[in-house]
Amino acid sequence: MRRAFEKSVNTVMAAALMAALAMNAFLVQPAQAANLVAGTFAELAAAITNANDEVNYPGADTITLTAEITLAAALPNVTSEIIVEGEGYALDGGHTYNHFYVVESGDFTVKNLTLKNGNSGYGGSITNRGTLTVLNCTFQDNTGGNSATSGGGAIFNHGKTGGQPTATTNITNSTFSNNSGGLGGAILNWQASTGAVVTIAYSTFSGNSGTYGGADIHSWVGHVNLETSILADVSSGNHCGFTSGSLSDNGYNLVEDATCGSIPAGADPMLGALQDNGGPTWTQALSTGSPAIDVIPNASNGCGTTVTVDQRGETRPSPDAGSCDIGAFEWEYPFTLYLPLILR
Repeated sequence: MRRAFEKSVNTVMAAALMAALAMNAFLVQPAQAANLVAGTFAELAAAITNANDEVNYPGADTITLTAEITLAAALPNVTSEIIVEGEGYALDGGHTYNHFYVVESGDFTVKNLTLKNGNSGYGGSITNRGTLTVLNCTFQDNTGGNSATSGGGAIFNHGKTGGQPTATTNITNSTFSNNSGGLGGAILNWQASTGAVVTIAYSTFSGNSGTYGGADIHSWVGHVNLETSILADVSSGNHCGFTSGSLSDNGYNLVEDATCGSIPAGADPMLGALQDNGGPTWTQALSTGSPAIDVIPNASNGCGTTVTVDQRGETRPSPDAGSCDIGAFEWEYPFTLYLPLILR
């Protein structure tokens, strides 16, 4: 009887010890980055708040959209490292709110998303004071302030004050269509006491307007790196404008006027309308005979190496071409069917 009792006690103690060890292991597990989803405004606001929590969710948190969302108010600022995966959906500012505001500590990546109908005096869609990366996105019908000292209809890259690091925006495989502002209908790059640098590659700008300068790009003291991109069909103003700012031509750009630094005026790129050409976001296709087709040699400026697809996800360069196209859209050669010749 005594042995049975001791055996029972030992069994209970062993079970309690195992439970305690399991609980301890659970409690000491390090916090990890979050993978969040959002299909409504409230869910997106909550997801950004949680992703900004570096104590419970350190590192790069990912928010994946599951539906088109219209903003009901301003979203929380981005203060940490966050990735928004748009999955081809749209974020609509309702002509009232800008979509995102990235503060000095923020490191924000947005991809496969349409950002439309944003509105703000500075940065109708996004204001960046930290680090911003844009991949495979379309900025459509966004509006910045219409004055000689405001704008950035799509993006306002704002150099910081107080010795903070340079405000940096990197854009690849993206389309900017019908955005407007006083300075920088699409992009306003503004350096304060510290730097402001924007780098643009394989992107297409069309139909943007700038009342006081730079329908596509305006750089106020800051610097812009431009390569492999199309600037065409402005609604009003010149393609580029500068207030003591600068622009480097890093190769293979097609700009319809001669206002973008040393880039000479180019021919009409023959862009189609903004529409669904396949892929997650709308693009503007190149028409047959466009001077933007087959211009960038393979392995130059990332063609086929670091940049292997266009905005839609189509292969760069096209399988039937040895060179890449300028802009966000990679033209595909028409399919040709060869039938055997049968002689009788």
